[in-house]
Amino acid sequence: PTHTPPPVASGPAAMGKQPKRRNWRKAKIEDVEEALEDERLVNKLKRKAAADKGTSEAPELFTVDTAGSCEGLSSASKRAIARAKIFPPKGPNLGLSASEE
Repeated sequence: PTHTPPPVASGPAAMGKQPKRRNWRKAKIEDVEEALEDERLVNKLKRKAAADKGTSEAPELFTVDTAGSCEGLSSASKRAIARAKIFPPKGPNLGLSASEE
């Protein structure tokens, strides 16, 4: 078992390989200004809401239901709801063949 080094590339492409030039598009100044303006407005609204609320957090977007939506239901009805979610009701069996569609 002798160790052989990996083959070395030869030819004009391997000698002086230049990095590919990327074709950058010029950003439209109006779009950049609009994006910066939107960002400033969002930050302003966040600061205003924080000052009104007295906290530094943004207003809550989601509420977490810690009690559960099935609170106060019997276990049999909870089981029936879970079964209905997992196994939806089937449609009518029309008995059509492939040519009758």
